[in-house]
Amino acid sequence: MTRLRQLPPDDELMKMKAEGMSHAAIARRYDTSRQAVDKAVKAIYARLGRETVTNDKFKRYWPWAQQLHTEHCRGYFYDCLRLYTRDKYNLPPALDADESSRLARFVSEANRLRLVVYYDGDEPTGFVFRSRREGDGDAFLVER
Repeated sequence: MTRLRQLPPDDELMKMKAEGMSHAAIARRYDTSRQAVDKAVKAIYARLGRETVTNDKFKRYWPWAQQLHTEHCRGYFYDCLRLYTRDKYNLPPALDADESSRLARFVSEANRLRLVVYYDGDEPTGFVFRSRREGDGDAFLVER
């Protein structure tokens, strides 16, 4: 019979993350998979009503990051905006060839249509495209 692998209580798990432990290191410590730790951390953030931990590094670059709902932190548009931010601000990890290609298609289409992106938590996908206005300047991510 296999034994049930248990992770520590939520507060201990989040303390380890705050101290800089990777999900893989936590998984090794508790003899479980990295995916189990990923799932546990995401569940903690969902219960707290906050976006997933991976969004923390994007908050200073997105004008509306503090407003993000957990259910909007996934999907094609969200992924493309993360790629855009990583590329624009040289955030690690560097984009691979597939990511660069996907981002190029996304930005090219938005530029061709002269669109910018803003966030509206009441929209099903959260992210809304609108026509570029005079006051937008070169910004791609705007307040509204």
